Amino acid sequence: MAISRTPLERHLAPLDSSVPDIEVLRIRATRKALDIACESQTTPRKDRSHVTPPSYGHEIPVQSTDRLVRGTIDAVIRKDGTGIIIQDYKSGSIVELEDGNEVQPKKPYQTQMKMYAGLYAENFGEWPASLELVSLTGERLGVPFTKNDCLNLLDEAKATLKRINEAVEYHPSSSLPPILASPSPEACIFCQFRPACGPYRLAAAKQGKEHWPLDVIGTVESVRRLGNSRMMLSLTTGTDSVNIPGLSPGDRHPALLNLKPGDMAGVFNLRRSRPSAPYSESRLTTVHKLEQSTLSA
Repeated sequence: MAISRTPLERHLAPLDSSVPDIEVLRIRATRKALDIACESQTTPRKDRSHVTPPSYGHEIPVQSTDRLVRGTIDAVIRKDGTGIIIQDYKSGSIVELEDGNEVQPKKPYQTQMKMYAGLYAENFGEWPASLELVSLTGERLGVPFTKNDCLNLLDEAKATLKRINEAVEYHPSSSLPPILASPSPEACIFCQFRPACGPYRLAAAKQGKEHWPLDVIGTVESVRRLGNSRMMLSLTTGTDSVNIPGLSPGDRHPALLNLKPGDMAGVFNLRRSRPSAPYSESRLTTVHKLEQSTLSA
């Protein structure tokens, strides 16, 4: 497969140990394939070009009438006597604790489902009867909504898009990251642009690293090859000296070969077995040589 031929990605194989939501992707792909197979059996080939997009099934694309907001719904189910049910599959926990220990759907998931409801109504002229989050274990959790909530969220999304476009058009590129960035542990954990994001580093340093991605950024002290043929990178971060042993040599981390004392560098997506344990390499660890200009907002 292609991933095995890419030096920066071959360590991610097999994917079931490196892709957090691979089971969700498998479920969606399988059900979409079944939909396509069923359609091919029931729709004559000569008439297929005239078939309108389905309003229920799996992987249903939806968009606002002005095409500014788009999405793909995991599943839309039509039940007699009940109406339309919109479902979205999640690989992790779908609940969080509100004040007073009340369990509720996670707020970002609520926002996502309400926007799906609004987009579905704009596309097909029908509002869903219910919205459901579905975990990998089959647990289903309803998301309460009102039509006004859904429409207001779509309006907010369009206004946000307008602000972003105006920022890109009227601000110099050097000021874009501070204007556009909204760093948070949830938003940054899987972001591939962290190495170049000053606002992320400032926010993580200000709020503490407890819930933020486990990254180390500092000035290179040394790069050494260990007795087990692995590499150790030593960085100065503020007043502390941090050693990161066990980094893979060769083409896994090409930046290691170009680092010298005094350079700025960052090691991203590390792991620790406990807070006092040394850092170690994870499947997603990457090493970057950083320019000084990227270290501030």
